Amino acid sequence: MQLQHVNVKLLVQNAPGANLEPLIPVFHSWIENQNGDELLIDVADYTHVPAGPGVVLIGHEETTAWTTPATAWAFVITGRQSRTVITRNA
Repeated sequence: MQLQHVNVKLLVQNAPGANLEPLIPVFHSWIENQNGDELLIDVADYTHVPAGPGVVLIGHEETTAWTTPATAWAFVITGRQSRTVITRNA
């Protein structure tokens, strides 16, 4: 099976008034260090957008974001490259 996108969303509750701006230098340090297998490219700050994507770390194969709340805070990982998934029938 060939997947076009893979999304993982973790909802965070009880974080009223959380400030996402401190994540920006953290994400920039990840770009500078490039410690993992993913090529990290840029950081985008959308904290001014109500119920928007928040702070986004853009990579070659994946995008990672802390989203601002529409209903709850969320940590979202989106894979953009096609991936082959092997499934086994039970």
